[in-house]
Amino acid sequence: MATAKPYYISPPYAFVAYPNRNSVPFREFYQIPEAQTVVRGTLRYQGFPEFVKAFVALGWLNPEKKDWLSGNLTWAEVMQKAIGASDASESTLIAKVKELCTFPDASESHRIISGLKWLGLFSTEKVEPRDGNLLDTLCARMENLMKFEEGERDFVMLQHKFVVEYPDGKQETITSTLEAYGDPTGHSAMALYVGVPCGIAVQLVLDGVLSTPGVHAPYSPEVCNILRAKVEEEGLGLTERVFLERAALNLNLMASPRDLRPTPTDGYSTATSFMQQDTEETLLAHLPQSLASGGVTASQNVPAVLQRNVHMQYLLRNLRQGFPQRYTGQDASQAWLMHWTFQAFSCLGVGMDGETKRKAREKILAMQHESGGFGGGPSQAPHLLATYAAVSALAVVGEPGPGGGWDEIDRQKMYEFFMSVKQSDGSFLVSHHGEVDVRGLYCLLAVATLLNLLTPELLQGVPEFIASCQTYEGGFGNASFPDWAFSTDGYDPAAPRPVLGEAHGGYTFCALASWVFLQPYLRIYYKSKPPSTADAPAAIDRIPPTINMRSLIRWLTHMQGTGIELGGFKGRTNKLVDGCYSWWVGGCFPLVDGLLGPGASAATHETETATKAEHAQASAEDNDWLDIDDALFNREALQEYVLFAGQHPAGGLRDKPPKHPDSYHTLYCLAGLSAAQHRVGPDHSRREALLQSWDADAARQKAVASGPPDSQERLDSLRRECFLDALCWLEDEGADKYVGGSANRVNATQPLFNLTITHTELMMKHFYQQNLPSRVPKAAATRP
Repeated sequence: MATAKPYYISPPYAFVAYPNRNSVPFREFYQIPEAQTVVRGTLRYQGFPEFVKAFVALGWLNPEKKDWLSGNLTWAEVMQKAIGASDASESTLIAKVKELCTFPDASESHRIISGLKWLGLFSTEKVEPRDGNLLDTLCARMENLMKFEEGERDFVMLQHKFVVEYPDGKQETITSTLEAYGDPTGHSAMALYVGVPCGIAVQLVLDGVLSTPGVHAPYSPEVCNILRAKVEEEGLGLTERVFLERAALNLNLMASPRDLRPTPTDGYSTATSFMQQDTEETLLAHLPQSLASGGVTASQNVPAVLQRNVHMQYLLRNLRQGFPQRYTGQDASQAWLMHWTFQAFSCLGVGMDGETKRKAREKILAMQHESGGFGGGPSQAPHLLATYAAVSALAVVGEPGPGGGWDEIDRQKMYEFFMSVKQSDGSFLVSHHGEVDVRGLYCLLAVATLLNLLTPELLQGVPEFIASCQTYEGGFGNASFPDWAFSTDGYDPAAPRPVLGEAHGGYTFCALASWVFLQPYLRIYYKSKPPSTADAPAAIDRIPPTINMRSLIRWLTHMQGTGIELGGFKGRTNKLVDGCYSWWVGGCFPLVDGLLGPGASAATHETETATKAEHAQASAEDNDWLDIDDALFNREALQEYVLFAGQHPAGGLRDKPPKHPDSYHTLYCLAGLSAAQHRVGPDHSRREALLQSWDADAARQKAVASGPPDSQERLDSLRRECFLDALCWLEDEGADKYVGGSANRVNATQPLFNLTITHTELMMKHFYQQNLPSRVPKAAATRP
């Protein structure tokens, strides 16, 4: 065990491997005399050999009988006698353990001694000897402590690895891997994989298939082949993989018209590099050969098909029959399961019957908490994330009027809940006694915008908090250190605050969408320049905070994977691509376009009127470039990732192969596919039409909060601008791009809410009591 070395298997486990007895005879047994190195090894979790070494040093693996070992002794007294300590006190025993084991560092010492404590070897509990020796007594102790509890299962891992060099110099690594889990309600994996092969062998002997007299090890092809075939018929086979040596793979793929070169490494293999290599090779296997070797794209001649009906059946199965047992741990995410399912239906263009919607509304409303907001399930505490999921689900299945779900939302209490979790630095707790997280802030702003709950009191300090979450990379972390904004002089929102955590796709989307939501507040309540005596006293006495758009765009674009990663997105630097980031990162690009485009730069009504001619000129100039795809990311590549790697054959979408599908990835893969297919952005003409039909009195009467007379006008402006900014987003129908053809089209998604534009409009129309003008397609509005 002293020679144990890390051994990486993908998916990576923290294994070490060490030789198991004499491996040399196996070269003869398997008739591979040309093999230069043969090792028969044992896999253990990292840290196991060191623990066993400590047991050896302490005498606990000694099978010799001890006359002094009796049930009258405590475990501490047995330990004292075993290691020769002067007394049985814990401090004396630990000191003696450190002396005998010679740990390499304090961390290892703490780990081993903590394990000995967990085993109770320093305790005053009476020992129950077995067979009069320390080894069996220790085993009896472990059997009692380590037996399976209800719901637990065992795990078996086996791997054969062959490193092969061919006469032409090509190298391959061939692996055959068994990864088996026991059934908590049935057989253990060990029982299954030991018992079934033995039973098969017995049956083959009884049937006369194996008829050679005597006892034989299964080394010959005649025996092995038939046993392997029978075992595989029982579903107990191994998975075989072939890995080209990286240099050879580079040469082969460089000849492809596509850049499919593997990610370069520094020659130092780690679990991370093995994961990356395995992921690339798995994804490459899902890319049609004609794309890997030829010059065509999937939008031309290769059948890239969205399995719409299969995914619909997957969603229906979950909705009607119930989610599989593995979703038990999602009890606090019931609202999310409904949102993921209903919005996935919307993306696929699947409608729901009235009875299904009615049941869904009843289920969602049962999650509404008496103190405001929604919990993740009935009778659960309110939570910002669950509130967003519940309201978004109601946007799809709800409607105005009694029993429709929308008017049953207690918006007054919801607003009070929002204010109760607001922090003095502009952040929000996700729940009472919960943590600060920018994802919760996004959920709050999305719901407050949909339901007409926005007030300056709710938004105070929020822009500074969001700006403080941007990392040096350009993306956003989950929060920032609040204490840095406070000093002896009070709260300074402009004070720099270190970010908590690295840039992450989910945090970045939520921060960026929140930043877009806040644009009306920034325009109305902040000064655009340093204050002077002539400024209105009601304005906030500081210039607005900013975010670094250049570094943000750089980070976002670098999150898209390379050709060999099929253009999928990753959520963090140097991490694996994952289908959910098709939305969390891919969905950021429409938001960037919205901030930098003409629609998003519109200020108040007066500013818009003054710049109307400029917008018309910009639209005319844009017409000269209508055939150019100026997207900041590769739209075709992202669609290929979702279509080739994201779809599971049995229905539903996934992180990446060979993983199972789930509701979360099903929605966000579809939403990312939508973001790649469609160009949705703010439209000036739509904004003007909404402005002309705006009814301030109706919106004010539906709002849950009002201000004093001297601030009511500004609050009305905030309400109006938030409404206009949210609903002026239109699909540019002339910029659609469908890999595999228009049959793969999914519905366009409103980038701010991850709802369809129609569902967003209907809910906001109701809660702002507005009459919406008819939508004119953006393409028709901007093209001659």
